Amino acid sequence: MICHFLTAKVTVLRYLANGMSNKEIAEQLLLSNKTISAHKANIFSKLGLHSIVELIDYAKSHELL
Repeated sequence: MICHFLTAKVTVLRYLANGMSNKEIAEQLLLSNKTISAHKANIFSKLGLHSIVELIDYAKSHELL
């Protein structure tokens, strides 16, 4: 799962964990806000997370930040 996850989703995860908004991430990655929202929903779903705090904890514990 991690190999497939090491794509745009990891980048989105890092940006989210660093406090960036969907709009800011979309502008940075030259993607639509809708695409970022889909990545975000996918990240939370696949990892079983429910909040940004959980996302930050996950990212730190897996050395993604």
